[in-house]
Amino acid sequence: MKRNILAAISFLIVIALTITSYISASNFKDPSSTFMIDAFYDLPENSVDILSVGSSHLYYGVNPAVLWDSAGYAAFNLCASSQYPWNSYFYLVEALKTQKPKLVILETYFLHYPDEYGEYEESLKSIIGMKWSQNKIDAINASFPENERFNFYVDICLTHGRYVNIGVDDYIMKQDSLEYKFYKGHIFSSHIQKIAGKDFSEDKTYQKLPEKAEEYYRKSIELCIESDIPLLVCSIPFNETLFNRRISNTAEKILNEYEGNLQFVNFNDYRSDMKIDIATDFADNQHLNYTGSEKFSKYLSAYIFEHFEIPENTHEDDEKYKSWEHDFLVYERKKINAQLAGTNDIAKFFSELVSFNEGYNIYMAINGYHDDFYTDYAKKAGETEREKYDESNDPSYLQERYDAAYSNAEKIVSLFPSVKEAYFGYINNVTGEEIKDIQNGLIYIEDGSVKFEHYGTDDYFTAYSLNRKDDIALSGGFETYISDETDEEEERYMNRININGTDKTGTVNGITVYIYDTVLNASVDTVTISFNKNKIS
Repeated sequence: MKRNILAAISFLIVIALTITSYISASNFKDPSSTFMIDAFYDLPENSVDILSVGSSHLYYGVNPAVLWDSAGYAAFNLCASSQYPWNSYFYLVEALKTQKPKLVILETYFLHYPDEYGEYEESLKSIIGMKWSQNKIDAINASFPENERFNFYVDICLTHGRYVNIGVDDYIMKQDSLEYKFYKGHIFSSHIQKIAGKDFSEDKTYQKLPEKAEEYYRKSIELCIESDIPLLVCSIPFNETLFNRRISNTAEKILNEYEGNLQFVNFNDYRSDMKIDIATDFADNQHLNYTGSEKFSKYLSAYIFEHFEIPENTHEDDEKYKSWEHDFLVYERKKINAQLAGTNDIAKFFSELVSFNEGYNIYMAINGYHDDFYTDYAKKAGETEREKYDESNDPSYLQERYDAAYSNAEKIVSLFPSVKEAYFGYINNVTGEEIKDIQNGLIYIEDGSVKFEHYGTDDYFTAYSLNRKDDIALSGGFETYISDETDEEEERYMNRININGTDKTGTVNGITVYIYDTVLNASVDTVTISFNKNKIS
């Protein structure tokens, strides 16, 4: 009887391990870490030239697409956010089961971590995607105190308890997005934050490493030596402090104790050579953005060729490396999207927008009337401008400004020849002159061709599924508002763009443009161009 009970319990544990391991590998993903190791497992055996292991400093900084384009290097970043030195070691062990890279890059930021165990959630990200093996068990034992280990073995933490505190959104896999299917472990960021960027290159003092951090740092060095793999230990450009510099100095000192094809570089010392701008090339204090990453990765590619003599462009026409070429094309597309989203220049926006043909959906909501424009301008103009209008009482003064505003709107609708009805004539009530005006409308353009246009003042609603997660709704109808002129409730017709229940319409007097990339399955930008302001918001 006892034997049957034990057999049943053992069977249930096996089932639990199998199911929850599948859940952890398939349904609950942190795209900045666990998805990377899933992608790594999909790589052809012995296909990686350059393997990078470390924290988010590395996966924001090293761009495999740029290394591929610059030198034909097949690179992969096997990283996790806040990756502790012991997790880097176990990732390296895992990687060498299937890959024999020509170079390993190991970054140093978390060598300062003082505690025996890291934060639970961060440790979870580094381990949950690993396949079950003795290496994963060793990683769990090194990463969690004994009272937390059993829960991890059966992945119960994913479905109750601590998982609730982590948040479902951290782990939902973005299955529809090529951004996560084809990126070789790089995170693309278009954020911009200026950093202090102090220079600590003259400091030659040391900060002792915490015992456990040093132990696993040495293990990683020794594993590369034993495996006869060259090693580059480095600090990726970030907003370095004096403490960080001294940790880096100690890491270099330890590396110099060993013999072999080992090199250390603190790349913060070479920002000027890379032409990295502390005002525009960082996403935040810790990470490079995509422009900084491209500059750094080009410099890194040249450094690798010079100091490790890894041959360039050896994979041309090799089917095994098609995904790297594809990743580069995806990266180029993301750059175009980021550049469009980052511009506030109307002329540049127009020229970029008209080139958005294959693989892009463009949705436009056009709103506004000339009378609204006059009222808005008179209300909001500066004192000097308002005095000029009041003194002259000359409608042509405002008409000049209206004509300038209209030209902005006309530029947009003229980009798309098949949009025939986006403007119409009206009679100026003051001068009696016939002038063009912008008509309220909704326009949907797919792959450069207009799919539909809706004009007029009837109630209208249509909705589309952008992907398995996101929806867009286009609607038109009358609504009440408080008039700036009378301070009373009035009625007007408005066209609106709604994404996942959130109204994105940015103006009552202008055009709201929403751009969606159907190749990357990602939003590109939502912009508002007001007729009475010569700028994008």
